[in-house]
Amino acid sequence: MTFWLNGEWRDDATAIRIDDRGLLLGDGAFETVLVRNGAPAFLDRHLQRLENALAVLSIDASPPQTLRAIIRDLALKNDVNDRDAVLRMTITRGPGARGLGAAGAVSPTTLMTLTRSSPATKERRLIVSEFMRSVAGLAASIGRGAMSNPLPDMEKPDVIFCIGTNMSEAPPVDATRLKKA
Repeated sequence: MTFWLNGEWRDDATAIRIDDRGLLLGDGAFETVLVRNGAPAFLDRHLQRLENALAVLSIDASPPQTLRAIIRDLALKNDVNDRDAVLRMTITRGPGARGLGAAGAVSPTTLMTLTRSSPATKERRLIVSEFMRSVAGLAASIGRGAMSNPLPDMEKPDVIFCIGTNMSEAPPVDATRLKKA
């Protein structure tokens, strides 16, 4: 597989430095993108989310137009223009000293891979929501407020992501239903 790493095309498997903070400490951000017939799904949203995450982490990265050009070339080099594939964009703080401080890390690592995938054989239902704490916020983002959702709806999805919450502190009825799902 050909991949993009720090400004160059690579084919070897031993390309990331052993002192990379992303490898050692998870100090970075990534986006995984479905590619259908060579076209990345919702690429603008993925690039914006990646840019936002990197801004929160104070990690400089290539501008979106540069990443788009790399993605186009990656699709050509890996012959996935007419196939389903998975794009993985990973940007870490780069090599640097161990510890919680980011001293010494001055050059981010940018790794982009694109691998062929088989079409999904079974559809999955998935609930995706941004951090919303008000009924009005939920209504604006998913069409109805949390208080109007029937509790059995929480048992229907195949996958539920609970981010930024401690389900052991959630209302017991909600937590029990989510644990069953």
